[in-house]
Amino acid sequence: SESAALTSFTMSVPFPGDEGGGGSQTNPPPDLRRNFEKFSAHTFLLLDTNAVALNDTNLYNALLSFPPDTNTAGTLQIAKYESNVMLIKANHFDYSAEGSREFALLICDRVDAAIWKSVDLHGSSDATDGWLVQGTVPAWKVRDPMFLMVSNVAQDCNAFFCARPYGGPQVELTGQSPYDVVSNSVTLQVSITDLSGVTNEQFAVNVDGLPARWTLGTGNTLNLETKYHPNGIANVSAVVLSDNARVYDPANPPADSKLFFSGTSSLPLDFENEMFLAFASDMCPTNVGTNYILFSVDRPQQIAATISNPSTGQPVASFAGYVPYPATVAIPWNFTEADGVTPYAADTYAVTFTASATNTITTTNSIDREGVRTAAGCFLTWQWEDPGDRTGVGPFLNQEAETWITGALRTLYLDLYGFYSLTQYTPGVVGANRNQSGCVPYTPWVNGWTSIMPGPLSNSAAFSDLTIGQAHGTGATIGGGDYLYDKFTTSDLLGWVRLCGDRTNWRLRKAALWTCYNGDPALSTAGGTYPSWPDACGIRDGAKQHTTYMRKNCGLFFGGGLPQGGYGGQNVATARVACFLDQTWVCGKYQWPGACDPTYSFDFAVQATVQQYPELADALPMRFGYGFMIYSSIYEDELMMLNNAHVKSN
Repeated sequence: SESAALTSFTMSVPFPGDEGGGGSQTNPPPDLRRNFEKFSAHTFLLLDTNAVALNDTNLYNALLSFPPDTNTAGTLQIAKYESNVMLIKANHFDYSAEGSREFALLICDRVDAAIWKSVDLHGSSDATDGWLVQGTVPAWKVRDPMFLMVSNVAQDCNAFFCARPYGGPQVELTGQSPYDVVSNSVTLQVSITDLSGVTNEQFAVNVDGLPARWTLGTGNTLNLETKYHPNGIANVSAVVLSDNARVYDPANPPADSKLFFSGTSSLPLDFENEMFLAFASDMCPTNVGTNYILFSVDRPQQIAATISNPSTGQPVASFAGYVPYPATVAIPWNFTEADGVTPYAADTYAVTFTASATNTITTTNSIDREGVRTAAGCFLTWQWEDPGDRTGVGPFLNQEAETWITGALRTLYLDLYGFYSLTQYTPGVVGANRNQSGCVPYTPWVNGWTSIMPGPLSNSAAFSDLTIGQAHGTGATIGGGDYLYDKFTTSDLLGWVRLCGDRTNWRLRKAALWTCYNGDPALSTAGGTYPSWPDACGIRDGAKQHTTYMRKNCGLFFGGGLPQGGYGGQNVATARVACFLDQTWVCGKYQWPGACDPTYSFDFAVQATVQQYPELADALPMRFGYGFMIYSSIYEDELMMLNNAHVKSN
């Protein structure tokens, strides 16, 4: 249900020449700027009244001056503070039943503008301007009352505020009923509703997490090819990204705030085709030896297949024969030219499969020439908070990180082979060179992230894993905040990770980034413009890793705002939770000397962490990569071939 905003604020400025003393007056020219530009200089802040009481008496008294609110429904009380600051008291908003939607303070230059609009993906709806997000508060942080502050308010235009729950575009797939049987090309309708001020929304389609073959017609008509996916129940998902739904200054984005928003709709359908691509085996590395691409046919028939260079059309392998019964046909290829000896040099190859002379499937695969690092140690870092914070929060978070990241977690890795250590592992159990670790936090005494990250991340001989134990984040950046200002982007991280000694195997084996909003690729990539945080770590899509032969890796990221503390109903900070995840993955279910087991899956470690600290679910933890990935590296070849025989999951 929506939370109505019952109070608005208007600012106006005199017309030029209107000085109150008569004389000539001219009408101002129309302001053609969109609201995103008009309000981009605004800053939004959820006020901590305890901190305000300690640090700013005048502001605290202003908050106390709001009269009591006698309504029972959600209301906003708004007051001007100083020359360009608005204080807002939000009363009676209950978000306890909200899932991914957050409390959103909306802003517009017209109070009569519709809040929502239907979005045309071809752009015709972009002409409409209207309401945008001024700032958001995660559902788990919503309190009654809340005090908000909007600073640097524009003086040259009107501004109206209201509040709504918002999590991004509302997307609906129609045209078929759930579990309808479909084949070949199926037509669906994509309906999108979003804030009236958004423009240029991005769109993508996947089937069970894998890229789909689709085209978009007029009126958001989606045409989907089904034969490029296995027969059976499949989830068709439409994903829409709004990368300008929130007003902010792109040159100075706010920390710990959601800047981009996405919405998804999924529709389960029953794919039933007489011929289909059963196993693409895309991104297979050459060290597999022979790759197999699988196609299924539903009756006896002649089949033919070719593998060719998509740039030249030159065939490198051909196959033909008769299939006497319904079967899955394996097309083998050893990554060579037509002579079967010369290594194939291109990075992509096209596979064409034809049945009954008329039914053809063509798919283009990539060769994985950039693999995962050989398992080694884990580099640790975290961001220092203000030690002078009079509320005590900053010093507490710093001490927790010193104790659990710099202390306990670093010791766990360094003592991995210790006879009297917790793990008591040997290289025969977890692999060689695993007892490497280092921890360099971002403090006032280092020159930003560039003095911390490039050296260790480029040292693939020492570090294959990365844990950022606590830091600020927006989804687009990591770092920044009110105390230490330096931040880095996904492109920065990708550059540091790729610049390692073994350039062909640069991908991290495991990453855990404990920052806000880094888990939704649509948010961090701005619709594909930039790499996602998993991409920057070299972690490929989980759906693909679970369905193809490749070196595996994994990571934990977060789709929502990450609480800094209060986990487990106790005074537990993020750093201790981050330590718990890594230790569970390293040690397994029974964490005492002689019982530790490094063959528990990464999914097990994530699930155990959420069970131990249920508040973590509010941050929308998202596992990327291979869920069956284990800490031990002695079974890498098995995992590459989707053999999970040595993996424990419970």
